[in-house]
Parts: sequence; C-alpha cells; structure tokens
Amino acid sequence: MPGLLVSAVGLALQGALANTYSGIVLSYIKHIKFGDWIESNGFEGEVIDLDLRSVTLKQPDNNLVFLPNKLVVENPIKNYSTTAQSRVILECGIGYESDLDFVRNLVKKTILENFESIENKDDIIFLYEEFGDSSINFETRFWIKSTSALEVAGAKTDAMIAVKKAFDENGINIPFPIRTLDFPQKLKIVSEEEAAE
Repeated sequence: MPGLLVSAVGLALQGALANTYSGIVLSYIKHIKFGDWIESNGFEGEVIDLDLRSVTLKQPDNNLVFLPNKLVVENPIKNYSTTAQSRVILECGIGYESDLDFVRNLVKKTILENFESIENKDDIIFLYEEFGDSSINFETRFWIKSTSALEVAGAKTDAMIAVKKAFDENGINIPFPIRTLDFPQKLKIVSEEEAAE
C-alpha cells in the first residue's frame, strides 16, 4: 500500500515538476520574453506573464490563455517579435477579361501609395497563381514595420480596402464563383398544370 501511495504521488508531481523544469529552461533561453507576440500550440497573443508553471498569452480578443511550460518547450513557437518587420499576404482573383499587366502595376502602385514603410515597387511581390474556375488568382506580398500579428491583420484589411477601391475606379471585376448549366436542345419545360394532365 505505501508503495502505491508513493507511485501515485510521484505521478501527480510528474506534470508539475515537468512544468517547473520547463519554466526554468524558458527563463534562460531568449526565444520568449515579456511583450513578445507569439504563436504556440494553436494559440496566438502577447506574452504578459512567464512563471514556473505557465506562459500567459493575451489574445487579440483580450482573452487570456495559460499554456503549460512543458507544452511550450516541446512544441514549435512562432515569435513575431524576433524581427522588426512582418510580411503581409493578400490573395485575390480578377476576371478573365482583365489586362494582367495593368492589374499587376495597379496593385503595386496602390500598395505603395498606402503604406509609408514601403520605399519602392520592387519591395512588393506580385504573383499570378492560377487560372481558377471563375477568376485569375493572384497573391501580393509586402513587408510592414511591425512585430504584432494584430497589426499585420490590420494592414491586410487596409490593403484590401485600397485594392478594392482601385479596382472599382478602373472597372476591374472581382468575380464570384458562377456555375453554368448546359441543357439539351430538346429539353421541354413543363408547367405543373401540364404535368398533372
């Protein structure tokens, strides 16, 4: 019986000791510090506390997430604060009737005019990706001076608004999926009254 009690206590302490040890490890490495914006174990937010038990994240919606140190140490961490810049990726589609060179130049010009941190058009990457079912799809990438994922999302929103406005002013269509149905030439549409006879 005493042996079982010792085993039970040992198992109960195993998780706590693992988190404590992991907390000590985190305090010595420079991957995470207060104020960093990180993503780990499916959660993203600002590091507001780091103790021997857990890492506390403040999410964009102001909720707090407490990640056990053991999980943070054992799983990948994306730290948005390790560099002074973050990349914004915007995806969109245009109609098949569009002038592709004109669209590329317009998008680059629009991004350049709306973000002061971008010095010239060469800093903006524009790539056509595919001939989609109802549109020619492209992706544009640019960098902003920010380490916050929330600010990156805000920059993407601003870019979407600016590009949509530029497209509207220049008559460029952003199509939505359309399904075309082909009926046989001999198909006859019968009304309910005719069907009842």
